[in-house]
Amino acid sequence: MEESVMQPEQGTAECGSSLPGQIMTESGIGRSAYDTLERSTRPEDRAKDDKDRFTGSMETMFSLPSRDWKQYSALELAYIGDAAYELIIRTIYVKRADMQVEKLHRKVTRCVSAKAQAKMAASLLPLLDEEETAIYRRGRNAKPYTKAKNATLAEYLEATGFEAVMGYLYLEGRFERMNELTAKGLEALGIGETRQV
Repeated sequence: MEESVMQPEQGTAECGSSLPGQIMTESGIGRSAYDTLERSTRPEDRAKDDKDRFTGSMETMFSLPSRDWKQYSALELAYIGDAAYELIIRTIYVKRADMQVEKLHRKVTRCVSAKAQAKMAASLLPLLDEEETAIYRRGRNAKPYTKAKNATLAEYLEATGFEAVMGYLYLEGRFERMNELTAKGLEALGIGETRQV
């Protein structure tokens, strides 16, 4: 069955309308870009498949240009890394805890604050590979436009380095590595075994 990618008319893409990358079959039945991605069962392809299923489908669905991570500034990497890391922490707490949102928020905050991230970064530095270390340094040495409310400038810069690494890993689709570093970082915070977070 032949497939074609339909592009919306100029200025018509809005929520709920046909988006760039929507795939239509000959019968006119639309399928999302996610459904068209091949899923490998080989372990060595798992990281690539994770990226293809998540960020790859996003790139296709929203016609996002593919860019080399080196083209992003350290602060851009930290910006996306902050969100990606917080999503990991929120997911852990929501799936493990049956509590009010206010309590969830307090627990998450103790893991995502600049002070916590700076402490995590210090413990993770020996575990980072050469490329991750270079990205950490780029983030730490960046000149942020804001400062954390409850952290020193040094802590804020170390947290920015940590977030830049997480942003790089996210954009590269290395989700297992993000989880590995998060687990080790939580241990450094004294949160305990990640299964008990």
